[in-house]
Amino acid sequence: MSQGWDRNTKLTVAGVVVASLALVFGMTSYINDGLAIWDRFKPPAGSAQPEPRGSGEAEPPNGDSTGSADSESTASGEENLLDADPVEGGDYVEVRSATVAGESFQRALVYPGTASITYSVTTARSFHARAGVDDGSADCEVTFELRVDGEPEKRVQVRKGEVAELTGDLGSGTRIDLAADTKFCGATPVLIDPVLRP
Repeated sequence: MSQGWDRNTKLTVAGVVVASLALVFGMTSYINDGLAIWDRFKPPAGSAQPEPRGSGEAEPPNGDSTGSADSESTASGEENLLDADPVEGGDYVEVRSATVAGESFQRALVYPGTASITYSVTTARSFHARAGVDDGSADCEVTFELRVDGEPEKRVQVRKGEVAELTGDLGSGTRIDLAADTKFCGATPVLIDPVLRP
């Protein structure tokens, strides 16, 4: 009788140990996933903090681009979206520094991964930006899409080290969506100098 009890006790203890280990490893996985997501939202150590909107700095002489040309935008009637307030998506896509294809930009639209940001359009009739992937992120294909009033207008695909023009005719559209799809591969999409033109 005691042998049966010992056997049952052993099976029960083994079951509890296996269940405990499964719980610990499962929690570790969730913690690691949470830390990985947290790290994607933190700026890299030693990187410059993003400048306040509307700072209007000119391009520095060392060749680093600010991604902003406010004085030129005003003179030509362009609206730089780095200085505009988004209608949607501003909590995820942010204006901050990025390095694309070896070139540093103090200000660019930086996506945390797959995301979209929406802006209102008043008098502009065209959109122009350069699309790329941050050099510090994963090397995989990213699809950028410009949508006008919810309808696809232009789509480009890039990988790390590449830059592509994302341009489109806005017609009489009143809203644009700037979407990036990473297929959750770990890439950090970047739009450089996104402007609305008359």
